[in-house]
Amino acid sequence: DDKYVGTQATMTCVDLMCPKAGMVTGGQINLAMNHTWIGDLTIKLFSPANAKTLTLMSRPGLNETADNGMEVSVESSDLNKGFPLLFKDGGAKDAELMGNGIGNASVVCKDDAACEYFTNPGKGPGMKFTDFAGTQAMGTWKFCVGDSASGDLGTVDMVKLTLILQ
Repeated sequence: DDKYVGTQATMTCVDLMCPKAGMVTGGQINLAMNHTWIGDLTIKLFSPANAKTLTLMSRPGLNETADNGMEVSVESSDLNKGFPLLFKDGGAKDAELMGNGIGNASVVCKDDAACEYFTNPGKGPGMKFTDFAGTQAMGTWKFCVGDSASGDLGTVDMVKLTLILQ
């Protein structure tokens, strides 16, 4: 809670092991988590050895000037593990618009039927899952969540990385 300042060290991460060799051409993330006030959150995926980074979502509702967690987002909707999200290239909705129109204490996916998103890095690194093209799949990938404001806690209950290999 309220620790994210733009670095991986200030995020909570889940290690995702990929035992299969091959070159990545794309991918997607399925996510089930609980968190109130999604405007606090920045979510990133790091390839093995942190060679490449993709920011899946950066503080919905805020057009930040830097990836440093210092500005305030007004997006107050929530995530609930019972309503998982899918992040993929070509997703149905911009991750920056997650929760727009449903308001305080409403649940993303449940209350707006928007469960599939394309990444929006804000000022963070990366643009799409295809940014990982040419990266070796085998190794430890890191799925990380940063929280930029106090008062709202959360848990990552499930994260599934699907890599497309050539």
